Amino acid sequence: MAGHSAIFGDRFSLVQAAYSSTSSGAKAQYYPLNPPHNDVYNPTRPTYAQGNIPPRSQHHYWQTIRLLHNPLNSKADLMEITKSTGISKMPLCAASQAFIHPSFFPLDPFHLFMENDAPFLWDLWTSTSFSQVDEAFHMPDEMTKTLGQHVVSGMATLPPSFCGPIRNPALKRNSQYKMFEWMGLTHWYIVPIGLELGFNYEVLEHYSEFVEIVTFAMSLNPRTEKDLEPFQRRIINFLAEFERIYIGQNAEKINRARLCIFQLIHVPVHIKWNGSVRVGSQATVERTIGEMGHKIRSKKEPFANLSTIIIDKERVRFLGLLYPSLESNSPTPSLRPRLVSDISLRSIDQVSYNLVANYLSRYPEFQIDAPQSIVFYGKLYLKNGNTLRSRAFETQGRLSQRNYRWFEALMFAQAQLGSQSIQLVIYRPLVMVSSKLCTLRGQWGAQSQIEITPIEGIVDIVGIWESKSSDWVYILRKHPGLEHLNQEEKGQEKE
Repeated sequence: MAGHSAIFGDRFSLVQAAYSSTSSGAKAQYYPLNPPHNDVYNPTRPTYAQGNIPPRSQHHYWQTIRLLHNPLNSKADLMEITKSTGISKMPLCAASQAFIHPSFFPLDPFHLFMENDAPFLWDLWTSTSFSQVDEAFHMPDEMTKTLGQHVVSGMATLPPSFCGPIRNPALKRNSQYKMFEWMGLTHWYIVPIGLELGFNYEVLEHYSEFVEIVTFAMSLNPRTEKDLEPFQRRIINFLAEFERIYIGQNAEKINRARLCIFQLIHVPVHIKWNGSVRVGSQATVERTIGEMGHKIRSKKEPFANLSTIIIDKERVRFLGLLYPSLESNSPTPSLRPRLVSDISLRSIDQVSYNLVANYLSRYPEFQIDAPQSIVFYGKLYLKNGNTLRSRAFETQGRLSQRNYRWFEALMFAQAQLGSQSIQLVIYRPLVMVSSKLCTLRGQWGAQSQIEITPIEGIVDIVGIWESKSSDWVYILRKHPGLEHLNQEEKGQEKE
């Protein structure tokens, strides 16, 4: 392909790029659907207001390759063919029997969403080189600094099993800000903190659409064509709103319609081709190349050395499948949750003890006047290997948004009644739960609402972010994309 700076630089469609200037030397490398003053700035370019983009095809690709291979072509002819098609030459990969254009090279979701789109939107808000201070979407310096400080302080209530520490984007954005950090900002912090700081609501509402689009695309749920049709419309509406908010009627601002934003329009067709766009992740390829490259020691016969490394790696993988206990990274399988870290009885308040006693009174073996073997704990290992240390958790229940409920674990208790062991969690619920843009938020119940239930009801841990200026508690659930990253890529230290 001719590349993203070509007039037909999009490798999945024949959408023509747009100019943002009429001056000599300006380049057509921007992709608005319906740019303003098109008759002046881009008179030969059609509009794609309804998302009616012409897709590339296998037939068009090979037709262009035949034109490029015509021996009668001059150098000028070849340049003109490339300019009018966006195709420059045939790659070696075309020799593969699996080669079908344009689906052979799928979208790379992690780089597109988290290393192109998310940083670009952040820079649009915060950098004066991208925006002017009088524009509605510009985030003042003081608000940017405060948001960054809230992100850093929010690490105390983010489970370490999610990812490593997320640095202050106001200070560290240009210091190799990692993919998982952009994921954390995008899916956990920007919307709730922006709401509490009073950032422009229309801009946050538009940004929350981006969050929902990425979440839908990265999930592993099966999708039907009936699911993808409204998803496609949602993306087209997102792109139209992007142009309204960030470009308006100023054609000189078309340069904000970058190709990375436009390529969101291709996500539904990639799901149709391959399932979840996660399968197109280049992170897996880069990780493997890096691991193999560092292990090759033979300069004389590097490929023989590489073959040995691959065979050894596969042997280790097979052993791990046969004997899971050999996998040091995976949590030890458990048939039930496990309580650890005893709490001294002197630190147990009477309310908590009475809750446990009242709950146990339903069992005939329990005698309230007799000494009971009740032990209180401060930590719970769940069956999936995650650790609950008096943080928020979620359960499946009848009275909740999307059939879930959220709680704060205060402590755990275990009672031995005869031959049976009963494990309980003492908690206070999150009440008044509601959706706000792409987030879930509620408020902690009063002390009088402290309850008790068996720990088997706990599904998983969640993170929270609590606003200091209001009583809202925002639920931070693990993003599906994190499952695709290894421990190092998530910024986690090995225990």
